[in-house]
Amino acid sequence: MCKFEANSELFNENLRGFWPISAFPQQNHPKSDRLLANIIDFGLFEPGEIDLPGFLHTKRGADFQGAVSPEAFIAAMDRANSLLYVADNCGEIIFDCHFINRFLADKRVHLSVRGEPVLNDATREDIEGVFLHGNVTVLDTGDDSPGIVLETCGEAFRKAYEQADLVILKGQGNFEGIGTPGRDNVYSLFVAKCPVIARHIGCKQNDLVLTIPG
Repeated sequence: MCKFEANSELFNENLRGFWPISAFPQQNHPKSDRLLANIIDFGLFEPGEIDLPGFLHTKRGADFQGAVSPEAFIAAMDRANSLLYVADNCGEIIFDCHFINRFLADKRVHLSVRGEPVLNDATREDIEGVFLHGNVTVLDTGDDSPGIVLETCGEAFRKAYEQADLVILKGQGNFEGIGTPGRDNVYSLFVAKCPVIARHIGCKQNDLVLTIPG
């Protein structure tokens, strides 16, 4: 099953149950609800194994684990004029776009996807037809790594990365790939999906994580 078929099946069956109970439309600041779609990962789960409504009910309102508080992250976003937002899974991309449209509408935003298909990571094709405000420029990483490896990324991505006031990396793969960036304006948001990463962060598996990579 290709990622688009899997994504369609998952959303047709599950998203209608997920969206009405999500706090997306009502909240005025980003809370854990915005990260819950990161559980959509066909590298770890088959589509039928992912229960979005159930996961939302379990984790909704849960505290973030990691080195950064949500308040500090929100303050950093408020101060930034330009952001690089690196997406992760294709099924998660509509939530990313909603987040950007709602909370980053007054910023200059580069939204990055993978340069080539890999696993079920988002590519340019996944964004086609998704509404984005005019402040958003879509680019890709320039490679097919399932995480951000700066040495293999394209020039346009590296330039956006270096020039951004703030970088948001969605997903565990991007957290693993970036290594230690040596900058305090790079933030990772993901669900800790394996025990190795959970131990590294100091959290439990399937906890929601907000941290600085390294």
